[in-house]
Order: sequence, then C-alpha cells, then structure tokens
Amino acid sequence: MKIRYALIAALAAALSLGTTSVSAQSTWETIKANKKIRVGCAPSEPWYYRDPATKKWSGIGPGIAGLLAKELKVEWECVETTWGNAVAGLQANQFDMVVALDATPQRALAIDFATGTLLYYAVGIMVPENSDITTWAQLNKPEKKVAVALGTSNDRAITGLLPNATIVRAKTYAEVLASYLAGRVDAAGGSAQSLAFGAREQSKGHKVIIPKPPSASTTSIGIRKEADKRWRDWLSVAVDYYYHRGQTKKVYADFIRSRGMDPATEHIAVGSVFHEATAPVLVDVWHQHFTSGKAGPPSKATLLQITEEAWEVSAAQNAVVPLGPAVPSTIAWLAEQGVLLAVVTNDSEAMAHKTLADMGIAQHFSCVIGH
Repeated sequence: MKIRYALIAALAAALSLGTTSVSAQSTWETIKANKKIRVGCAPSEPWYYRDPATKKWSGIGPGIAGLLAKELKVEWECVETTWGNAVAGLQANQFDMVVALDATPQRALAIDFATGTLLYYAVGIMVPENSDITTWAQLNKPEKKVAVALGTSNDRAITGLLPNATIVRAKTYAEVLASYLAGRVDAAGGSAQSLAFGAREQSKGHKVIIPKPPSASTTSIGIRKEADKRWRDWLSVAVDYYYHRGQTKKVYADFIRSRGMDPATEHIAVGSVFHEATAPVLVDVWHQHFTSGKAGPPSKATLLQITEEAWEVSAAQNAVVPLGPAVPSTIAWLAEQGVLLAVVTNDSEAMAHKTLADMGIAQHFSCVIGH
C-alpha cells in the first residue's frame, strides 16, 4: 500500500509540475511562441475606436500595437474590455497589454508598467458653452454632479479634486457623455482628449475645458507582473523611442485624419496630446498678455505653433521644457513681451534656473505642472 500511495503521490507531483511549467510561460515567451500580441482595447477615442461598419480597430492603442508587432514580426489583435476591467483582465491573462493605461500607485500593486512616457494629457470637463466655470473650486459643491468613468485614473483624480461634489460613476466614457448630454449631471469629466472626441458630433452648445489648477498626468502601457522582465524592459525601450522619434505623435495625427479631422486646426491638436497640461493653458496665458498690450496680438494658432516648434527643438537638444520653450531665442522673445516665465519643479529645474540666470532674466516662478 505504501508503495502504491508513494507512486500516486509522485505521479501527482509530476502532473502538478507539468501544469506549473506551462502556466509559468512568460508573456514574452507566449508572444514569441504564438506570434501574436493581445491588446486590451477599451472603446474611447482617441485611445481605441472600433469602426461600426468594418469592425476594425484604430486609435492610439492599436497604432502603438501595430508598431510593436512590426518590430517583433508578429500580429496583434484587440480584446475588447473596459477601463474598469483593465487591471483584472491583465491579471486573468485575457490580454498582454493595455496601451494608455495610467501608472498609478494602486494599480502598480497589482500589475506592472512599461517605464518611459507614452504621452501626456490633462484632466478636463465638458460643460455647457455658456458656463462660467474655469476652476475646480467652482464645481466642488454637493449640489454639483460630475460624471466619470468608473475605475479610471481620472475617476480617482476628479474625486480627489472635488471631494465635496457628487461624483456619478458610469462604466464607459460613452455612458459618461450620455449622462451629461441627457442633463443628469452638470459636467462630464475625463481626459480632455476623450471628452473632445466623444462629443464632437454633439459639441454644439458644449465645450471642453481644463479647469484651473490644471491636473496633468502621463500615461503608459499596463502589463502583468511576472518574474521574466523581458517584455516590460523591451516595451520600455520601444515606448521611449517612439515618443522621442515622433512616431507616437504620428500615430495620433494619422488617427485624427482617419476620422476626417485636420491635426493642424483641431482644438485637440497633436501637440496638445503631448503637452496637454501646458500647451492650452500656456497659449491662453500668452494670449492674455498680448491682448493686454498695444501691439497686435498673434493668434492662438500662431502661439501654439511657436510652442510646439520650440518643444520639438528642445526635445532634440535634450533641453529643458518648463511651461514653455527652453530655446534661448524664444525665451528672450517672450521676456521682451513681458510674459512671466515658469520653471517646472522636476529633475531639470536647476538647469532651467541656470539658463534664465545666464540670460539675465530674474523674474520667473516655479510650478509643478509640465514635463
């Protein structure tokens, strides 16, 4: 009997070992073996869009997935999900990554993230066109209802910004907009890009704003936690490479064009995706300075173009980009116009202060928004 039990025990152990070895296959190994990347796609433009006629996916997520798949010489596919289910879906091995998933402390307890910056965005709200709301404080009242998408980082951000307001949570951005457009809430909250895209067909009588003080964030790619870090490390290199080489920006611009819009003229312009927290706010500040003077002010479009061109040069030179261009000639020009310059409090702050000091510009202030 003892021998039989020992044999059964040994056999069970062997079977268990075999099962463990199969389930322990890492994401990197699975992608290499299956020749496919599974992407968790949560419908919400510009991140993910599924054409109702062709059933094909496009947007920033699929665009980045296409770049990654080409590098690895594999295919990619979308597995539909929601933002609220993204973390659980990764843990359950339903997909291999979720593009444009914000890296938050709570999520990092459960999943991993590629390092580096996929893109920048700001938290925005949609309100009636005639609304005088410009700050979060104006919404921070119990009688004010703000709809957000459940489980998103913007849910957490807006809840923190509006502790006294009534937060109404919906499963998707589409439901958030539906609730707002039906008049059940006073404002719809989320990323400025998603709100602008989701409401473009019903935008008459409504506007998307970034309340002050602006709340900014970077977004990333969420993946499973696992011992084998090859997938995470490779993604980190790719994300950083695509961003600084302009390929992420091109993905977004191409998507805008595919939806019948012009990246150069839309208020959700390409540059604002990568500096959403700073570009619109900065342009408004600049415009106010110019309009308060006697000289004829440049248009907002011109100011935005100047901003983006300066950012491009700054990135190429690995220079500082503090709430505005770090290009000396542009800084000097802004100073001449009487624009008060801001320096972002980050790891490049000392360099920025030195640049301003070398140029003899004494009046400037520090802030915590930007990149």
